Amino acid sequence: MTSTNLNARSCHKATYIDDLEVSLERFWKVEELPPDVPDRLALQDHELEEHFRAHTKIAEDGRYVVRIPLRGELTQLGDSIEQAQLLSLERKLSRHEDTYEEYRKFMREYLELRHMTPVPADELHKVRYVIPHSCVIKPDSTTTKLRVVFDAIAKSTTGISLNDLQAIGPTVVVTADIAKLYRQIWVADSDTWMQCILWREDARDTAPMLTGYI
Repeated sequence: MTSTNLNARSCHKATYIDDLEVSLERFWKVEELPPDVPDRLALQDHELEEHFRAHTKIAEDGRYVVRIPLRGELTQLGDSIEQAQLLSLERKLSRHEDTYEEYRKFMREYLELRHMTPVPADELHKVRYVIPHSCVIKPDSTTTKLRVVFDAIAKSTTGISLNDLQAIGPTVVVTADIAKLYRQIWVADSDTWMQCILWREDARDTAPMLTGYI
């Protein structure tokens, strides 16, 4: 993917503060499944349990590595680069420099923690889905005032999103340090190609594709 292609195509789905309420409402809205995606109950609880028993491993550093359970086929996903709208995100953030810098810090931390890594040019063909992202700001937060949110309900050109294909398991209530727990479970490398985003530190740079544990 070259900078020419990025400039020629409207990139990035992420929205910003001025339409944040609409974005969040859409994020949480339970939408009707496309007709060619299996019903959410297609994978029963016992099937999900079998999936995780078969595909969960423990890495050398002690972290759990899991495969994403799907109730459809990845071939059902169409092109998702148009939904990314990186240029639109950058224009909106450029009007709020303090927020822009907080956004950059959040992304830098993701890179430092290896939650995502740049995709080499010769591996761009492996990308299966590009997730739009935007930010939520909580001025009263004593810890993280800005958090980047990833919108995997964004439809690809076939009308199907990544969330449409992911199987949903039962609700489980746990008591734990969520931040530490979150970082102990990683998605298998082969599945991170479903979790790609577009991002660049500087709008003047060529925008890299990033893939990883979103």
